[in-house]
Amino acid sequence: MARTIKPASRKTSLFTSKTSLFASKTVGSSFPSIAGDPTFALPFWNWDHPDGMQIPDMYTGKSSALYDVLRSTTHQPPATVDLHCDVRKAPQPREKQVKENLSVMHKNMVSGAKFPLRFFGSPYRLGTKGCTCAGTIEQHRHNSVHNWTGHE
Repeated sequence: MARTIKPASRKTSLFTSKTSLFASKTVGSSFPSIAGDPTFALPFWNWDHPDGMQIPDMYTGKSSALYDVLRSTTHQPPATVDLHCDVRKAPQPREKQVKENLSVMHKNMVSGAKFPLRFFGSPYRLGTKGCTCAGTIEQHRHNSVHNWTGHE
């Protein structure tokens, strides 16, 4: 029996809830030996919810296995993640940044992804040649979080 993976915040979006369920089922079917292990957990950052729009402690604590000495020091808590990841712009007040982030998420998850191919991207199969296009979530916001937390 696969365990449910609990997100960092109690409040979750539809996207993060489905992602957690997918991860839980994938781990349970791919690695049955760890599925019932109560000590096993996947790190999860709910960066698309206002309560999770800063780097969680599990990534910033120097004693954590997830700590990276090269991670941006200017984006450590209490800095609010910028889902545009425009490093040239000055940091915004939290309320303004959260509103901008939610607008960006709506565009990438709802209004800009009206068709499955646009949301999920094109299929990638063994032997595929040429361009495969990522969907709206992978192309933009997910990668923005990686860039925003990256080293200076």
